[in-house]
Amino acid sequence: MKTVQENTKAVENEEKLRKRASQWTNECEMMLTLNHPNIVRSFAVPADIVQIAASPFSLLAMEYCPDGDLRKVLSPSLQ
Repeated sequence: MKTVQENTKAVENEEKLRKRASQWTNECEMMLTLNHPNIVRSFAVPADIVQIAASPFSLLAMEYCPDGDLRKVLSPSLQ
């Protein structure tokens, strides 16, 4: 049987997860509106794939960058 302290911690963790999921959803929605040649494009993930993932977090697909991430491009030592 769980103690009151364990139940309180579980509720706090659930609230943190909901808050993070909400923040991520907002970030995804903003990223989908960006349209600039120097910003990697974002795309909505098809609903059937979202159902397969069964995640509490929103999914986001991003444009493929053949040269790798910005850190790799800016840091010659990583190449």
